Amino acid sequence: MSTESGSDFQKRMEEDVSSVEQQLEESSTKSLRSTEKSLHIPSLTKPGDLKNIKKAVLNSLVSVAETNQSLLTADQVQHLSHYLDSNTRGYVGSLGMICQGESCPFISSCPLNNIGSKLPLEQKCPVENSMVTLWLNKHLRALGIDDPNDPIHSFDMDMLYELAGQELIRWRCSVHLSDDPRLVSNQQVGATQQGEPIFADVINPVLDVMEKAGKNISKIRQALVATREAQIKAGQLASDPTERAAELKKKATELIEARRKANEQIIDVDIKDA
Repeated sequence: MSTESGSDFQKRMEEDVSSVEQQLEESSTKSLRSTEKSLHIPSLTKPGDLKNIKKAVLNSLVSVAETNQSLLTADQVQHLSHYLDSNTRGYVGSLGMICQGESCPFISSCPLNNIGSKLPLEQKCPVENSMVTLWLNKHLRALGIDDPNDPIHSFDMDMLYELAGQELIRWRCSVHLSDDPRLVSNQQVGATQQGEPIFADVINPVLDVMEKAGKNISKIRQALVATREAQIKAGQLASDPTERAAELKKKATELIEARRKANEQIIDVDIKDA
């Protein structure tokens, strides 16, 4: 009969988990090296080194651009770099509209136009970019994110950018409603057999878009709160050695199963109860 103490069991579990995590990391590294080779990305110091990956991808784009023409200028390279930076966090980097001057459908709410400023024609709207930045950063302190570039906050930052994108969609809807505040309009919805038009009151479709964006915003906010609650709960469980051991055992099992699914040969780890 085993006489292993609770502390010894927890220590052994931590060693087992560490061993399996190391094996998975080595497998991920091999896969990453293969991807780097196909993309002509140089060897990285560690998997997930986003800063160096950006540099390598930028160099790759520059190489492609310089294949059939002279060397790129510093401004052209900066344009490519800015494009990568703006699209790192998903669709919101491309969502910002291009300035169309007086033809812009949102010109009535443009603060630059309202003060008589020269508009940046054919460039990304600086007003929308500024609002996205404000919407993004107002939540960082509440979420305890000091360094947005820290990989540990990757999922949170993705959700925050998604949140900002949905806020931007809803803002555009509000501008439309400001210019045309009618919630219902009388429109032709069909015709009789004699060809006479049939009219009916139709709800402004902008309201549907605004409602969907609002629901998405609510879901994202709930996900961010749920993440924080899970972290707090995990911290509470960690204070109990028994619960901590159970969590370690569960984590080890999940790691082993993940490797099995990846068709990797694994080293069986003894995770039996003490």
